[in-house]
Amino acid sequence: MENKISNQQLGLLGENLVSANLLAHGWDVANLNASFGNFRNIDLICQNKDNECVNIQVKTIYNNNSAFIGLTSKEAVESISNNLIVSAWVFVHIKSLDPLLADYYVLSKGQMIKLISKLHQWYLYEWNRPAKASLENSPAGVHLWMLEGKNRSSKFSDKDFINPLKDVKLINNWDNLWLP
Repeated sequence: MENKISNQQLGLLGENLVSANLLAHGWDVANLNASFGNFRNIDLICQNKDNECVNIQVKTIYNNNSAFIGLTSKEAVESISNNLIVSAWVFVHIKSLDPLLADYYVLSKGQMIKLISKLHQWYLYEWNRPAKASLENSPAGVHLWMLEGKNRSSKFSDKDFINPLKDVKLINNWDNLWLP
């Protein structure tokens, strides 16, 4: 039987799992949320053996196939144009709590910008449906199928979503953290 877990516990679990993986690679890691509460846009700071540092945003997916990224669709697009995406991103997909099983989708800052740029361009402007103004205020999310590199056809659009990361290995690819 699966355990019940709050959203706060789920987020903490994801951050701790990512921290454990970073430490297992021999990299130093600090959790900003442990010191500053919910630090916006950055959860972890990691330093490798070459003294390179990277900021990391962690999002945890469980019991569904998407993770909200803490912005509306309009804010996601504005964040890109205003250089407010400041971190690499790790999406932790919790497949089971008992036993604990997880996959890690690791995106560099540049990969994340490329994905959400394409996603929200498609979502906001290429779907042929009414009430587009209300879409701008809907929560922005990244779906598991996107992290898996899949394209998606839509019954709402004449234009399919072509994943800009379809040929990029994201799952458990921790080296992506160090890409621009």
